[in-house]
Amino acid sequence: MNRPAPSIEGARHAVPAWITPLVLFVTWIFPASLGAQTPPSPDVVAHVKAGIQARLEKRYTDARRELEAAAKQAPHIAEIHLNLGLVYHEQGDLGRAITTLRKALDLKPEAKGARSLIGFDLLTLGRYGPAADQLEKAYQEDAAPQVSGWLGLAYLKSGRPSDAIPRLEAALDGQPGDVDLLYYLAKAYSMVSAQLQLTLLRASPDSARAHQATADDHALNGRTDQAIAEYESALKQAPDIVGVHAALGALYRDASRYEEAVRHYEIELDRAPDDLDLRYQYGSVLLQLGRSSEAVPHLQAAVDGEPTRADAQFTLGKALVDQAALDAAMNAFSAVLAAGPTLQQAMAAHYQIGQILRQQDKPEAAAVHLNEFRKLRGQLIRAEQQ
Repeated sequence: MNRPAPSIEGARHAVPAWITPLVLFVTWIFPASLGAQTPPSPDVVAHVKAGIQARLEKRYTDARRELEAAAKQAPHIAEIHLNLGLVYHEQGDLGRAITTLRKALDLKPEAKGARSLIGFDLLTLGRYGPAADQLEKAYQEDAAPQVSGWLGLAYLKSGRPSDAIPRLEAALDGQPGDVDLLYYLAKAYSMVSAQLQLTLLRASPDSARAHQATADDHALNGRTDQAIAEYESALKQAPDIVGVHAALGALYRDASRYEEAVRHYEIELDRAPDDLDLRYQYGSVLLQLGRSSEAVPHLQAAVDGEPTRADAQFTLGKALVDQAALDAAMNAFSAVLAAGPTLQQAMAAHYQIGQILRQQDKPEAAAVHLNEFRKLRGQLIRAEQQ
């Protein structure tokens, strides 16, 4: 799939890759299915052949002239209009392309690819509502990822982010990691979130949830002081509300205000003792305060519940090192390496294992891990420079 941003918002003359099946289809313009229709004259056939050849050679002006002549003489043949519409599209004459392709669909509703190209051109022209209508029909005919992506963008641009989300997700399934699709999907979710938050604030502007939603927005955008104030307002409205103390704990932790973070985490843990992520966050803060003996059981509970969580395993390893439980720490750092860690996590784990092996008077084994640490550090530096 061509990425939505370049193909729709930039490259007017580009033909999407999915047009190729249409070209192959429309070049066979006189199938047996014409049945009792009057066969085209030799002059029409000559114009069409010349037009198709010119188009393949990117001589679009010649192609346009030949196919326009054929369409004038044989206006009842859908495939001529399909070829001509494609040439208009390639020339950037999108309005005429849309009109011509619609004529082809009137003559042959099942014409493959025509409706998708109409939707694409409408989207390019900024006519998002009509584009969505055409692309939805095209999607029902053929749920190709590229059509799904354009349909999602048409919905997004026409103010229908809830409808956009499933289409963009389907397109992303077909092309994982596409940065444009990820951007548009994130934008759709953001718009839906903003709409729901506005509805909440209008329905009950002074409710605990309204203050919590406002605080979440402040926290997401780095406005820590405003977020704390709104979370505190939420607690005044509903002291038992779930999640607010955990959010305050995270804000205080990120601000290195660990004692305040611990206080809020402890309140939240009283209400949700089985929350493994909360146990991990609480244990991490305890470790920052030098209270590693208290941190270990919470961190151990977190990794017992989710053994492949690399960040929890690493923090547990650090706490165990503080407790001089080197063998147990070695196991935790080894679990980090087995959990599919990030480059930075793997680098840190190799370093910690190397240091433990040094303490255990195993210099050769330590050198293996420290060399791996240096290699990964070099990779990380190069990646950051790029």
